[in-house]
Amino acid sequence: MPAGQPDAPGGAEGRATIRDVARRAGVSAATVSRALGGDPRISQPTVERVRRAARDLRYVPDATARSLARGRTWTVALVLSRWPGPGEEAWWLPGLIQGFTAAAQAAGYVTLLAAGSGGLTGRHQLLQLLRERRVDGAAVVTGQGYDRLLEELAGRGLPLVAIGRLYPAAPVAWLAPDDVTAGRLATEHLVGLGHRRIALVAGPGELAATVDRSLGYWTALEQAGLETGPVSAAEGYQAAARLVDAHPPPTAFVVAHDLMAVGVLQCLAERGLAVPRQAAVVCLEDGPLAPALRPPLTAVRAPWEELGGRSFRRLAGSLGAGGEDGGVTGGALSPPELVVRGSCGPPPDRGRA
Repeated sequence: MPAGQPDAPGGAEGRATIRDVARRAGVSAATVSRALGGDPRISQPTVERVRRAARDLRYVPDATARSLARGRTWTVALVLSRWPGPGEEAWWLPGLIQGFTAAAQAAGYVTLLAAGSGGLTGRHQLLQLLRERRVDGAAVVTGQGYDRLLEELAGRGLPLVAIGRLYPAAPVAWLAPDDVTAGRLATEHLVGLGHRRIALVAGPGELAATVDRSLGYWTALEQAGLETGPVSAAEGYQAAARLVDAHPPPTAFVVAHDLMAVGVLQCLAERGLAVPRQAAVVCLEDGPLAPALRPPLTAVRAPWEELGGRSFRRLAGSLGAGGEDGGVTGGALSPPELVVRGSCGPPPDRGRA
């Protein structure tokens, strides 16, 4: 063999084995395994020598052997408690998935995307997957304060984290956008412009986000010394039509999401109310339509990608893989930001507003 050339790999199809790396580094195969696995008992010079040998031989650890040795699958599940239904917005989901999977990949984990909907058969298959520990842990995306699937999983001893606000005594850790702050930021922005009659187009009342956003809206009005404005859970157009007919009508609208805002804008246009000159609109979600509408909507932006990454790191803490606050229950909130665009101005007549 020519001088300076690496020893030929001894594995099948010329693939380097752990014994090849051990022979090249002058250590045992067990030491190679410990050095590449981050065992603190192995000295730094030995770790560097093993890594250099592995790099020279293009050694790739056997994932199956690694899983058996450590009792891990190196797979985590990201579970949607239910798929969004017709008419429900899910534009935020790709950002959440991207943040979660990127953080998992950086820690050496593969993400399995699963859904808890799909009838009894789909639910049974998901529960069996988790019961057989074919994943090391799971993050469950939920939009409700109480989630039956999450309750079932929590009783099986699998490391869990929920993405979505839960009730205070929930048995698992959870992370969620700070929807109370979202409602407050939107309302305070309108109050600061001089509006005194501010309506809320709230969205479905069974969702935890609706409850929290409404609380933020009421809090901002109370702190400003204003009475609560009219509230509607109807769809955008119907809600706006009902609210505009109130006496006196509102001069500003806080709207749950951009699809609802389309209906609100349509209704206001049909009534001859120009936005933002005669009515102001703020959206509580910065969806893809918000900047594209005319006028572009001022909106509250939640950090979905960051939330996905934080959710994995919280789960990783329970897996003993670093992360944050492992095993801790209770909630953590990710603060939103207000994105000011062109849909808000002062009320048309400050003297009567």
